Amino acid sequence: MKPYWSDNLYLELDITNLSCFYERAKKDLTDINKYFGITPATERAALTEVVAGRRKSEARINFEERCFLTKITFPEVIGYLEMQKTRVKDIEAAIDTHFDLVKREILKSYSDKLYRAMRNDQADARRAAGGNQTERGATTKNSKTKRKGGGTADEEAVMSNAIKEQLSGDPDLQFENPYVCTYSKKLSQLYEYEEQLLRVDRTQKSNRRGLQTICRMQGSLSQSYFLWDAQKYKIARKVYYELENQEKELEEDNWSEVN
Repeated sequence: MKPYWSDNLYLELDITNLSCFYERAKKDLTDINKYFGITPATERAALTEVVAGRRKSEARINFEERCFLTKITFPEVIGYLEMQKTRVKDIEAAIDTHFDLVKREILKSYSDKLYRAMRNDQADARRAAGGNQTERGATTKNSKTKRKGGGTADEEAVMSNAIKEQLSGDPDLQFENPYVCTYSKKLSQLYEYEEQLLRVDRTQKSNRRGLQTICRMQGSLSQSYFLWDAQKYKIARKVYYELENQEKELEEDNWSEVN
């Protein structure tokens, strides 16, 4: 994928639409695999053509029967499945690109919140202990020196270490762990920090004019795009018509039984 080019559709979507695209793309891939009886364990057996004279697996037999009922060729289905896999991966690549831009802002936001909370706790402790007791007890020049945040050098160092420790153990900040920082979680954080993402985009060195180059497409775009996919591959339409025929046959059978 080309980063931040206008012909990159997924990078152009705002976070709300990108999230809708992602959920819809995953569901489409799951549903079409389910319809053709394909699972991760049976995918290779179902989609690999069997040489004449060799015994076909049950997964391959079921797959061929589904193709026959829906009047779809094997290459059509395989091509459609590959397109859907590529679509999911491309959306995930766009999520990663956005997330790499904004994760420093996320860390800074969490760090600032912890710092403010600790400063407030220190202020409450001083008030409870009688105001200036901590400052009177300081013995070294360093410890008496006030920092910008209002605390002594020793206090600032202790807080800095405490903040680093808390940040390292926060599950929301395990960016390098794909089992914790899933794409759904990344999207949730991107939605929360979308304003910061756009600000970082406008202030990049490569963006000399300071213009917004990402997330420019808003509104209900998902439906029209997925309809375009259906027009191109015509798989979903054929599956729908086959399901409709099955319902009609079932209704006819039920009517004949009643009469």
